Amino acid sequence: LTLNVRGSKIQQKFTMETNLRVPVVKSLIIENPLAKPAGVTFKSPAPTLRMLNASPVDIQPNELVTIELEYLPLVFPYEFTEQESTLYGEEADNEVFSEEHRLEFKSPQLGSFFFDVVLVAHPVLPEPPIYVEAHVSSPAVFGIPIKVFSPNRVTFDFKSSFQDIWLLSDGMERLPDKQNLLAKCIYSPSQLGKFNCQLTFSSPETGTYSFPVVATGLSPKPMGPIIFETGQSKSIAFQNIFPDNQSFSVRRSNTAFELDSESFTLDPNEVRLITATMFWAHNKQSGDDVIEPYPIATQLTIAPESPPRPGIAWVFYLKGTNKEVSEIIEGAEDSEGD
Repeated sequence: LTLNVRGSKIQQKFTMETNLRVPVVKSLIIENPLAKPAGVTFKSPAPTLRMLNASPVDIQPNELVTIELEYLPLVFPYEFTEQESTLYGEEADNEVFSEEHRLEFKSPQLGSFFFDVVLVAHPVLPEPPIYVEAHVSSPAVFGIPIKVFSPNRVTFDFKSSFQDIWLLSDGMERLPDKQNLLAKCIYSPSQLGKFNCQLTFSSPETGTYSFPVVATGLSPKPMGPIIFETGQSKSIAFQNIFPDNQSFSVRRSNTAFELDSESFTLDPNEVRLITATMFWAHNKQSGDDVIEPYPIATQLTIAPESPPRPGIAWVFYLKGTNKEVSEIIEGAEDSEGD
């Protein structure tokens, strides 16, 4: 009797193809023809490929077992720089990375099972646009979920193509699933209208994430009413939200209120207190014998002058409770009654 022992042949050759950060799963079948249980172990030849089954995989006598492999590429071994992307154009956008490996599943009872796999990674799929809107002087905070597929520490460099959007200083928050992060950004519009921009998060561990954002800047919200009594002064804090030095004008619609200044200039982010004082007597028109009763109201408007910012103005509503006038009128009515 002559026994010839030959090495195990390749069971199967297959391809696993996907985009960066999109996992794909392949099922393989291994049979145990023995009348006793067998165990199978697997050591991945690539960090992007792993077995989802618990190791070792137990196979009952005369049974089949399904082994699932997951391929999850996060980054290319190389990436085009911004200059190279501009130079190579579509070639950079459509780069594909491919590698081939021989997989070995080992069993003390069954020997080795070999499979050949071709791993193919395409560029990351484009992210859907993020829509955010905010009023001038009323910033909006919004979150961007980032899939990192790892509970380990991940570092990021952030870049915004739009000066009105930036990442908060404590903006990277680990989500409860421990596999993803939430990037908290703030949109503080300094101009009106709709703007398309790109937010980019670059990580040496998990690659580059690019999010298109459609940001809409709206007019400042009207503020008030701010309540005054006769002769009372109150201050309104006003900040220059523009990136440059800016001069402003201040106008009121009712001369019953006086201002400490009708124009001023502020550095970027500088805050100024604008003081208004209500004088009821100023509300009486020349030649008018009728004293106007309370309430007295005015619209205070702050507008950028130099450089001009079309469409942007801050409106504050001031309301005066003119006790002195009301007391005079009530006294006159009492006298008429007597």
